[in-house]
Amino acid sequence: MKLFIYIIIAVVSVSCFKTGKNEYYVILTGPVEISHAEIPDTVDNMGLAQIKANAQAYDECWSNLNFTLTKANDFEYSLQAFGLYESYGICPEMMIYGDTTIAFQPTKTGLYKFNIYKSPNDIEIDTMIVR
Repeated sequence: MKLFIYIIIAVVSVSCFKTGKNEYYVILTGPVEISHAEIPDTVDNMGLAQIKANAQAYDECWSNLNFTLTKANDFEYSLQAFGLYESYGICPEMMIYGDTTIAFQPTKTGLYKFNIYKSPNDIEIDTMIVR
């Protein structure tokens, strides 16, 4: 437990080091908002489905927006977006956008469930019928 506390203190300390500009520096990878996602309603078994998604972040400190499609079990998946946040203390307001198309090939017939993490408190559920 002590080791965990020391690691947390070290991470917080490093993130607060002052740079040569006399400003605080922070860098981390964190979740960003998925503004739109398209999942096909129906697809044939072993067919190729295109899952499309758009993400956005609200200031210029965000970059490298990317997506993950994670398999929970044979019929349940999670779609999340992440970005790199890097700040020296000031982040000009400007929307940063990212998009993706993920090729998805189901291997079993049935109803697939996709949990789309639109924001920390908003998870949208979409389904796909595989016949």
